[in-house]
Amino acid sequence: MDRSEQGTGFLVRSDSLRIVRFKPFSPRVSLIEIEPANSTPTTGAAPARGVGRKPQSSIVISCYAPTESGHKGQTAYDRAVALEEFYAQLNDAISEARTSTGRYPLVCGDFN
Repeated sequence: MDRSEQGTGFLVRSDSLRIVRFKPFSPRVSLIEIEPANSTPTTGAAPARGVGRKPQSSIVISCYAPTESGHKGQTAYDRAVALEEFYAQLNDAISEARTSTGRYPLVCGDFN
């Protein structure tokens, strides 16, 4: 496999966001959990709504689906298997995000 054919990634500004975790599921699906860089709770006598609480983290899933045409010489069966594997990996990533945070992740990428 040519390294320029597949891959997902994230560009994160370290001055505003902190990476809690990164997990690749495959070259086509990866997950990142981020939170604000200043996520230390503040203290005060009577905090306003939301003030004084640790900000919640967010999970973003980046994905890159196989193309319908596939690679040169790839059979229709191979393309179907690759697509099924992609959706299984994407489902695993979404399930892990839901299990760890109780919230839905932001899913973005190229679904071809």
